[in-house]
Amino acid sequence: MSSPVLEVPPKLFIPDKVEITPTTAAPLPDSQPGVVRVTKGEFDIRGAYLNYLRNDPELTMPVAAIKSLVDLVDKIEAQTTSEFLDLLNKGIIALKDSIRNPISLSAGCDLFLRFIVRYLRHSQTLPRLVNHLKQSYKLFDLRAKDSRNKIAKLGSSFISDGSTVMTISFSRVVLAMMMDATKKHIRFKVVVTEGAGGKKLASVLRARGIPVAVIPEGAVGYAMELVDMVLIGAEGVVENGGIINGLSHPTSRRRWTRLTGVAVLGTFQMATLARAAGKDVFAVCETHKFVRLYPINGFDMPVKQSVINFSTDDTPVKSPTDEDTIEKSERIGNDRFVDFTPPTLLTAIITEAGVLTPSSVSEELLKIWF
Repeated sequence: MSSPVLEVPPKLFIPDKVEITPTTAAPLPDSQPGVVRVTKGEFDIRGAYLNYLRNDPELTMPVAAIKSLVDLVDKIEAQTTSEFLDLLNKGIIALKDSIRNPISLSAGCDLFLRFIVRYLRHSQTLPRLVNHLKQSYKLFDLRAKDSRNKIAKLGSSFISDGSTVMTISFSRVVLAMMMDATKKHIRFKVVVTEGAGGKKLASVLRARGIPVAVIPEGAVGYAMELVDMVLIGAEGVVENGGIINGLSHPTSRRRWTRLTGVAVLGTFQMATLARAAGKDVFAVCETHKFVRLYPINGFDMPVKQSVINFSTDDTPVKSPTDEDTIEKSERIGNDRFVDFTPPTLLTAIITEAGVLTPSSVSEELLKIWF
């Protein structure tokens, strides 16, 4: 089973590749971030994206990106395919440039663009495309949410009776897996790192009668000897099988966790300690979060971040401003950094398409794209 893909109906020729270049879609002067000029005026694609996340807490960032792009397409009144694709590319770039960490939503943008290209090869008119999108994206949304249930049923079998599981922060997929395990009457304990996300997960699990221990991030190595396995969610899975996850700014931890409910993350260090202790590390992620990136390490990602700041004085590092409150409240704030966990530290990746080894991620991407 592959990723939930929008269904394409079975003569219009367009190029095999659609290149998105910053020069083609440079932002308009005096334009707000995330606003793109279309046929009917201007469209705030960033605002639409953030509103979708705010109104549906179960929605993932790639799906929210697809929904906002469908809204953009509805505003485009292009006369030619070239004009249509140009405006669509501008909208994608405007969305990516307006979000500090666009890695996860990039998966949805790339998947949506691929769908458009495939559709236009077999369709004669653009109006048919718009009508088809309005019908198909709802089906995609349902399939994407159903993926979490499929992962939960598949992954819960990895939790054995009497085991102790370590996880980090709050992951909806990991939570769904643990909830499914309790339905199967599997008894287990959970160790989670502290922070707003970890405390939230602990509260939900304790309400279901699951014993939970909340520990500081610095005690991960100490607690690893008591753990049988590690379960971690992911914002994105890259081509080499590694995963990308959030990393909050240490200087603004209290303010950040209070605003967003996201804990200070350290997936890479947890996976490193687990590997050193001989523990299995399972990443849990939907396949629509598979991203066409190939980073070598944490410094080789398309996100500008300043986690390490060298200084010769004791002046505290300035915290990000409070201007973007909506973005912060939707777990993608200005002080949200990301870290990269290489595939060598992962035992397997549990998806709705099955349990994949890190080396098979590229093969799964080929199924999605080709």
